[in-house]
Amino acid sequence: TGDVVDVTVQRSLLYGNVMTQLIKYDSRQRISLHHNVYTANGERNPQIKGDARNIDFVSNVVHNNTMTTDGLGNAYSPYGTRLWNAAPGSDSPGNITGNFVANAWVGTNASLSIDTDSGASAAGIYLSANYCNPGPCRTSPAPSPQPVPAANVVTVTTHDQMRSSMLPTVGSPNRTATDQAKIDAVATALPCVSRAISVSDQAVNEGDGGVTGMVFSATLSAASDCPIKVDIATAPGTATQGSDYEGAGGTLSFPVGSTSQTVAVAVRGDRVFENDEFFVLNLANPVGGTLADAQAVGTILNDDSPGF
Repeated sequence: TGDVVDVTVQRSLLYGNVMTQLIKYDSRQRISLHHNVYTANGERNPQIKGDARNIDFVSNVVHNNTMTTDGLGNAYSPYGTRLWNAAPGSDSPGNITGNFVANAWVGTNASLSIDTDSGASAAGIYLSANYCNPGPCRTSPAPSPQPVPAANVVTVTTHDQMRSSMLPTVGSPNRTATDQAKIDAVATALPCVSRAISVSDQAVNEGDGGVTGMVFSATLSAASDCPIKVDIATAPGTATQGSDYEGAGGTLSFPVGSTSQTVAVAVRGDRVFENDEFFVLNLANPVGGTLADAQAVGTILNDDSPGF
């Protein structure tokens, strides 16, 4: 509160508070809040209202706010961030200007609220590249961004970078076990960048007997910072399950950081001269990814000669 100018808060873990507010009296200018995590806070966090100018709220995560009560026992319904352009005559008249870019509001009580009273303008608020779950996020009420104050230059962080690069540094190096648990919960709630899953064709000689492994390779378009899963199942073509090959199915998992996994299908050999035969391996129901190539053909090559 009061005259607050050129303030930067970064890489902090703020939890268990009733509110973090920039409200009331005089003006707040050139306030940079970036790479912070707000979690398990009551009512709204942060709340910015009144004459607050050049606010840069960039690359923050607001997560899982909780119900709270005031000293009189009145319950407050929480939400993530409140931008309030209070009208003249209220306790904090004025208008907000600033950039709200690349933030994530995750959790039932972690939404973004923009309240504009009669006589105040929301034109100075610029919203871009934010993520809200449940969403959708509000779109920007302003036609263009406000100038970023030179004294508070911030780096925009995407949501996958938040998980892999930003969260490990928040609250360091004195993070407690409780802090770490809250950071882990935030990491789990953040969205994953979808990766494309493909599976490639394969062929093997059938052999004269016993079992030969046909190994399919499933690949991601790039490594992910979230686990990815996809269901797999074989289906017959000209080859017959049980006599030419053994069916396979289940769920294929890609751990964090991996780009490929294999699926082995047993091919049964014989000494019968016959045409090449095939079956297919299908991918379905991806979690954390999309299907680029959802089917691979497994060709069983005849290696027998014709005889009497």
